[in-house]
Amino acid sequence: MPVLAAEGGDARNLARLAARLARANAAVEVLVDGAERYLALRDRGPPASGIDAKTVGAKTFDANSFAAMPEEIRLRLLLRAIDRFGHEGPAELGKVEALLSALDQAVAENTGGRRPSSKSRPRSRLAPRLKQTLAGALVSLADGRIRIAPAPPRRRRPD
Repeated sequence: MPVLAAEGGDARNLARLAARLARANAAVEVLVDGAERYLALRDRGPPASGIDAKTVGAKTFDANSFAAMPEEIRLRLLLRAIDRFGHEGPAELGKVEALLSALDQAVAENTGGRRPSSKSRPRSRLAPRLKQTLAGALVSLADGRIRIAPAPPRRRRPD
């Protein structure tokens, strides 16, 4: 604390910094709410695979629209969906960051390495480009769509 105080990090300045961070966090959460609504509105048409995500208990959205958003927005959207559909408690932020990085890489590979736009099409529509579980949620990328759903129960090991 004395070193922080010498640099101007006394209790009053730290409290002011905390208030500023809380204000910025609230603003980002409003943007995440808007991004979630935007992705949902883009999906109002017929689903790409013919499966209605609402009826199967999953969240799906266009990978290119998702990838075009700022990293912090994408991170929070992914965290929300994992926490909503996962069944093993809240996801750890560091693990969600690692998953987002893998998802970004898979989307980039699907679009030929260029930053996807909302109009670009994925190269291959055959197999999932990514399939990982985190906190009881299954996150996959296939057919240009990201899908977050409850993960299947883990297999029990024979005793």
